[in-house]
Amino acid sequence: MNEPYEFAGVSLGWRPETAWLIHRRKDLLFTEVVAENLCASALPTPLAQLKQRGVTLIPHGVSLSLGGVEGYSCAALDHLSRLAELLGAPCVSEHIAYVRAGGIEAGHLLPVARTERMLDLVVSNVRRAQQVLPVPLALEHIATLFEWPEAAMDEATFVSEVLTRTGCKLVLDLANLYANAHNHGSDPLAFLRRFSREQIAYAHLAGGRWDGDVYHDTHGAPASPAVLDLLGAAIELLGPLPVLVERDHHFGTRGALDAELDEVVERVERSAVARPAPPPKRGSSRSGGPRGGDTSSDHEQQIALLGSLVLEQPAPPGFDARRLALAARALEQKRARKAQRRAL
Repeated sequence: MNEPYEFAGVSLGWRPETAWLIHRRKDLLFTEVVAENLCASALPTPLAQLKQRGVTLIPHGVSLSLGGVEGYSCAALDHLSRLAELLGAPCVSEHIAYVRAGGIEAGHLLPVARTERMLDLVVSNVRRAQQVLPVPLALEHIATLFEWPEAAMDEATFVSEVLTRTGCKLVLDLANLYANAHNHGSDPLAFLRRFSREQIAYAHLAGGRWDGDVYHDTHGAPASPAVLDLLGAAIELLGPLPVLVERDHHFGTRGALDAELDEVVERVERSAVARPAPPPKRGSSRSGGPRGGDTSSDHEQQIALLGSLVLEQPAPPGFDARRLALAARALEQKRARKAQRRAL
């Protein structure tokens, strides 16, 4: 599925706590809805009203596990497909990540090893999902507190290869890019230069918090000035981008959230005016199709990693045990927030 689709402007991810602002502001022309929070048989009234108003609604999945050796969840894929039709969505979005292995559910997006074998596996999973989905699939790169050992390529190369070989567009998450730059020493501008505007579906923006020398992408605060600067750099390099602000908790006052959106709108407009001549189109310089290979060891490693994060098992060899402990604590806090919200 490679049909063209376009978005424009600045918007806010739809949550029950943010619905009031999306309904009040007529300048918000699209929004994103977490697929796992919706029933595919009927829309909540606020979303039905947005659809009637002509607002573009995009299902955003978090449980497909396209980077899982066990393959994606057929139930999650069916749910995404049904939501796309119910919402009249031009596309759906998911993540280059895995969330389950060996009967263990992470409840969070986890990175895949950046090896040739895992690249082939992700591409295969994405291609099979594309055959089922009624609309195009956009893919998001994730933030992570730790890295797999012995990576064969950097994140930009891995993501670029996935896009090139599947035809998917990228959900460019600038908060994730900022987090990974600080946590792993990567160059966010070098990442941006690997992609062309035509490869970008839309951008994400969010805030987080510091834990010592580690940055957590929490979606629980406004985007920092540094992340807004990265947004400006992305627009200057790639051109005007549709931007969606994500907020999952700590929503603040209504006035503060409204002002936060205004600040993003102002930054987007200012960056677009200051943008120089566009650079030449960039993409992957690598070539080739599936190379295949035995993924049994990858499966065992994914299970071991989940065990260390969820079941308090020892860190697998080669991983940074301190970073895994931080990630395990963050996952526990995230599960506690979800349980608290379900109880309300």
